[in-house]
Amino acid sequence: MLEQSEIKKILIEVEELKSQLKLKKQELNRLNSIKEGCFKKKKEVSAQISAKINELRSSKSKVTSLSKEVKTLKEEKFQVSDKIGKLVTDIKKLKQEYNSLCSKYGITDNPSFIKKKIEKLEYALETSAIGFDQEKRLNLELKKLKKSYAQMADVNKIWKVIEDKEKQIAELKGLKSGTVSKLKNGASHKHNLSEDFISNSQEIMDLRKIESEHYKKFIEAKEEFKVKNEELKEILAKKNELVVFLSENNVVLKEMQKKKQEQEMKAKKEEVNEKLKKNEKLTTEDLLIFQRAL
Repeated sequence: MLEQSEIKKILIEVEELKSQLKLKKQELNRLNSIKEGCFKKKKEVSAQISAKINELRSSKSKVTSLSKEVKTLKEEKFQVSDKIGKLVTDIKKLKQEYNSLCSKYGITDNPSFIKKKIEKLEYALETSAIGFDQEKRLNLELKKLKKSYAQMADVNKIWKVIEDKEKQIAELKGLKSGTVSKLKNGASHKHNLSEDFISNSQEIMDLRKIESEHYKKFIEAKEEFKVKNEELKEILAKKNELVVFLSENNVVLKEMQKKKQEQEMKAKKEEVNEKLKKNEKLTTEDLLIFQRAL
């Protein structure tokens, strides 16, 4: 049989252990809150990293596609420039041949200029109200021009070829101008995509550092939680051991007594409920229990 002083000493220790348990639970709740908060932040940053990686892949794909397009445009520009160069060389040769023939036939005007003069005179003769002498003079001049134009058939052929090639050059220059414009836009777009790529890469590295910090804090809180939880279990085991020891020595704690009373009351309530269901007669004690249950 325990002495009163020993019981008192054990009861004081139990109360101290209960206080420690309360503090440990509060500490565990705090650590759990930190742990869950860090894990949540880590997940949020991980989602941001995933989104940035997708943007990075998209930018890389666009840059690759744009690089191919730029390469194709450069090849087109080179081909067009090459065609223009060949046409310019052809025109130079044709103009040398044309000038030689003009010198041979004493021609000072080019065929297209003479043709325009012919067309102008014909139009004037058809539409203008002119006198007989003037009409005669214009007809004579027209006749000479047509004769001159007919004599320079070879020259005219060469000139037409030159004109056709000059038209081709004009068309090719227009095509080249469009290609150059596309190249400039492509280069600008590629530069912007490259800038985005670099920016996203840096952001991912920065976010990975933040993610690592959150994860590190999560692990630290988790480990500390584990240690504190083990400490709580030890305190709880020690407290339960003392409570059992007191119980074995017929010392019942108030809380245990209260719990036992609650369990007994619950059992009695169930008995009264069963009697009510079966319409059995209730005793005075049953009525008191029924009133407490209300």
